[in-house]
Amino acid sequence: ELVEIKSFEQSDGQVNVFADGDPLVMQNVANTLTTTTTVTNGVSTSTPVFSNNNGPVVLRSGRLEGLVTSRDVTIPKYLGDLNTLATAVIQEFNKQHAKGMGLTGFSSLKAGNAVTSPTADLDAAGLAPTPVNGSFTVHVTNRNTGEVVSTNISVDLDSIGSDTTLASLTADLDAIANLSASVGTDNKVTISADSSDYTFTFSGDNSNALAALGLNTLFTGTDASNIDVNSVVDGDLSKLAAALTPAAGDNGNALAMAGLRTALLMNSSTTTFDDFYRGSVGTLAVETSQRLSGFDNQQARLDLLENQRQSVSGVNVDEEMTQLIEAQRTFQASARFISIVDNMLDTLVNGLF
Repeated sequence: ELVEIKSFEQSDGQVNVFADGDPLVMQNVANTLTTTTTVTNGVSTSTPVFSNNNGPVVLRSGRLEGLVTSRDVTIPKYLGDLNTLATAVIQEFNKQHAKGMGLTGFSSLKAGNAVTSPTADLDAAGLAPTPVNGSFTVHVTNRNTGEVVSTNISVDLDSIGSDTTLASLTADLDAIANLSASVGTDNKVTISADSSDYTFTFSGDNSNALAALGLNTLFTGTDASNIDVNSVVDGDLSKLAAALTPAAGDNGNALAMAGLRTALLMNSSTTTFDDFYRGSVGTLAVETSQRLSGFDNQQARLDLLENQRQSVSGVNVDEEMTQLIEAQRTFQASARFISIVDNMLDTLVNGLF
């Protein structure tokens, strides 16, 4: 039931039992099983071994093989699908969200993602999604007069000459009037308005730089284990970048984000989020059905073998009761016969004498 075994009966009637060639029972010695535990990336994993020498137990069938396969193969497969979907949702929504602006601007904003080095080219600085050659616009608004000054920031990643690094991008942002930018010791950029009279917003990012750095994004995290709504948006819904322009009533970016549901963004731009999810769930349903069918077939085989065994060595209560009654009646008949013979002898002897 637990592991696949093979048994061999000896000439003296003893039975030796082996698990893939390793003895479980050998004459008068029984080897028990235990587990060893390893920790990888904070996750503990137990492996069945022989307690006498810590040798691994080769699992080919049985309950242990099913549990280990589920843990090491089946579950990671579907967790991988879930993480793939979550990562794509995070990156695609962040790329679109970073192109727009909310009802109110930022007075200060810190990037959510760090680069490996401020002097590394942005497309080689460990960011996801990877920035590409392009640009974005920064709008600085005077809260007192309503005046908006827009500055286009180029992200040069064409591999010709000097490409954009976080350090050079920060310098470009810091050069904008009434705006300051700096890189902290954590390799994250912080952008701030020079006074409370000014706020800033972004638009038109086609370089993925803002999304990659975690500026003006909708989600934080990297996969299904840590995906979350950006606290900047969650704490102030006016920061939700629903507009593509400062025009009143503009909901272009909200519509664009809604359209991501039916966009071909998965599996090399061939599948939508919905189709990818349904495909993963459908595969799980098919595999579950196959496993249940296999279990039912094995159960039917087990029941058949059990019935065959019972037909040879089992006890039929009705049959045993019938035989008991037959024996009882035979005994009663024998006792009655002896009684009749005894009476006949008694009559005969008394009649003669």
